[in-house]
Amino acid sequence: MVQVKREEGETIEHLLRRYTERLKRINFFKTVKTRAFHRRPSNKRADRVSALYRARKREKMEYLKRIGKLEDERSILEGKPKNFIEELQMRFKKAQSAG
Repeated sequence: MVQVKREEGETIEHLLRRYTERLKRINFFKTVKTRAFHRRPSNKRADRVSALYRARKREKMEYLKRIGKLEDERSILEGKPKNFIEELQMRFKKAQSAG
């Protein structure tokens, strides 16, 4: 338990600051955050399976980009309005003129 004694003429704000600094030094906030939510311990097999899944997914995305089936993020943004609102207004105008 962390204890901080108030010194002669010390303000409450300074006392609280010293208290929080001591708590930071012992990683109190980090341990509280980790204990806030229960997380099941992972096993090696599950970690390996999820790593393989991510690797296969990454390889598939790279393959699709390479053969041209999937657009790169930069090419998607080229030639389109920078502002999201402008894009919505353009879609609304197209929908009104079509319908």
